[in-house]
Amino acid sequence: MGRQSSAWGDRRHPCRWESRTGDAGFWVPDRSEIVTQFFTRYLFFSLAVIYFSTLESVLPGLLGIEQLLVVLAFYFFLNSWFFRQALQGITLFRIRSAMTADLMLVTLCVIHDPNPIPPSALAFLMVLLGNGMRYGMRLFAEVLGGAFIGMAVAFAFRYRLGG
Repeated sequence: MGRQSSAWGDRRHPCRWESRTGDAGFWVPDRSEIVTQFFTRYLFFSLAVIYFSTLESVLPGLLGIEQLLVVLAFYFFLNSWFFRQALQGITLFRIRSAMTADLMLVTLCVIHDPNPIPPSALAFLMVLLGNGMRYGMRLFAEVLGGAFIGMAVAFAFRYRLGG
């Protein structure tokens, strides 16, 4: 009995590898993975709104609670636009834009988290796992570098503003 063989991408993984540019390429997820990824972003957005709206105050300096919630609302609309764009087609620019928006929002949330050890810093891990590992090692390395820079900036602001 002969064993049937087919391409690895056809049998085990519903995604396809895209390498149109000079970059190392990236995985293009199927529609169900895109929907799952963006609903996960909406879940973390909801958790951030609940978390920051139940706080009595945020760290002083950059934004108050009301302004932070306005930034979160802007992120909701930006994420919805990225979702619409992703359903039309994934490009390297769109992936990087969405990852940058995620990293910037998480950095801002960590800056304003009033706890000495901010639970919002775990969102950097979610950005790494949710974005970076989904699209291939090149983009994982990019989002890892962005997370290191975001954490450094966030904690520098936290310790500078906190005295």
